[in-house]
Amino acid sequence: MHGFAEGIAAELRPLGVSALSVAPAQVGTGFTAQAGMQMGKSATPDAVARAALAALGRRTTMRPEFLAKALGWSLAMLPRWSRVRVMGVIMRGMMPEAAAACPGPPTD
Repeated sequence: MHGFAEGIAAELRPLGVSALSVAPAQVGTGFTAQAGMQMGKSATPDAVARAALAALGRRTTMRPEFLAKALGWSLAMLPRWSRVRVMGVIMRGMMPEAAAACPGPPTD
């Protein structure tokens, strides 16, 4: 998605169009509560929207809080299969019943 936003931003910049890919880490929403996800420190939807509006036209990718920045940088150099496994562990940690049912990623 980030690559698409960067490409479309470059292509449409001469027409005065901005594109922004927003990549927050944890956002406390009604969805997370409904899904039974346990979130640690999470951003509010309002804070993410304000940060996105402030970044629009100035960059093509925005990670609004420290956790998103740290996660993005730490995963950037890993191969895709490794990023998928790390994100699976993080997601299972947010859903206690799923963590109990699924012991971990398969080892090849």
